[in-house]
Amino acid sequence: MSGTRAFLVRRLTALLALTAFAFAALLAAYYGVSRNAGAVTGATAPAIVQIASVRDALAQSYDSARQGLGHGTADIEGPGEDYRSALSTANQNLAQAVKGTVAGDSGRQNLRTATGLVSSYADLVQQAYVNRGNPTLRDAYLGYAGAMLRSGGDSGILDRLDQLQRRQSGVLDRQVSFGWVLWLAWIVAGALFAALGRLLVDTQRFVRRRFR
Repeated sequence: MSGTRAFLVRRLTALLALTAFAFAALLAAYYGVSRNAGAVTGATAPAIVQIASVRDALAQSYDSARQGLGHGTADIEGPGEDYRSALSTANQNLAQAVKGTVAGDSGRQNLRTATGLVSSYADLVQQAYVNRGNPTLRDAYLGYAGAMLRSGGDSGILDRLDQLQRRQSGVLDRQVSFGWVLWLAWIVAGALFAALGRLLVDTQRFVRRRFR
């Protein structure tokens, strides 16, 4: 019986140790998965949504301005209510994006520059309204506004926003990425739990054979 008792003591010690290691590995793996959950939902995801909202609102404002200034009601309504609403939405989201960007100081500076460009863009649309009686000047100012909005080479407002959005998306990818360390933690946790299950089954078989 003493040999059986010694075996069971050793087996109990092994089971307790394996259980502790398995749960420690599981907790480490879980922490690796959840450690950035707060940052993703509280900062990164809202920052990405804000930039997308700014971009959509600016594009909509330009389309609305062209449509509004092309109508005979431009003398009364100006660029149109849709234009003013979209521009207001863009400015509000830009102000929030400056505070909440996850692209660092350079991203924040990029947004401040974009804010200044949006103000210049609005001035050009206003000039198009002022010269609404002269189709040539009106269209020229609208063309300048569109170029400021969409000019290539990362100099246009939308190009700057796209560049910033790519950087923020990169931050999101890093936050949700597993990485080799996290994969290793999950593999180790799975292997330890598999070993624990096998040890429990083996112990149960021994006890059944020994004590019937």
